[in-house]
Amino acid sequence: ANSVVEERWQPTALQSNLAYNIELNELGGTCARLRLDWHASLAPDFRAAREFPVVLGSDLIYYERDAEALVATVLAHLQANPGAEFLLMNRQGRPGLDTVLAALGDAGGTLTTK
Repeated sequence: ANSVVEERWQPTALQSNLAYNIELNELGGTCARLRLDWHASLAPDFRAAREFPVVLGSDLIYYERDAEALVATVLAHLQANPGAEFLLMNRQGRPGLDTVLAALGDAGGTLTTK
C-alpha cells in the first residue's frame, strides 16, 4: 500500500501503531498516514487529499450513520483512477454494511462478496 488512511475518530494507540509500522517497514518515502473526516466528504466542495489505485479497508463500518460518508470518501479517493479498486474486509451483518455495498453498486462498482 502507498498510504495508510485513518478515520479521525480512531484511538491514539491505533494512530501511533500505523506510524510505527510505516517506520518499521521503511516505507516512509512511499507510504503516508492521512487523517480523514469521512463526513467532510459529503460537502459539495470536498476534494480528496490524495487519489489511489487501491483503497484497502478492514472493519471500517460500525454504524449506519457513517455509511454514506464512507462511500463518498472512498469514491472521492478513487475518482481519477477508472480501474481503481476498493477492497473491504468486514464482518457480515454489521450495521451500515448493506447500505455501503448498495451505494457502491449504485455508483457503478462491481461487487464481489464472500
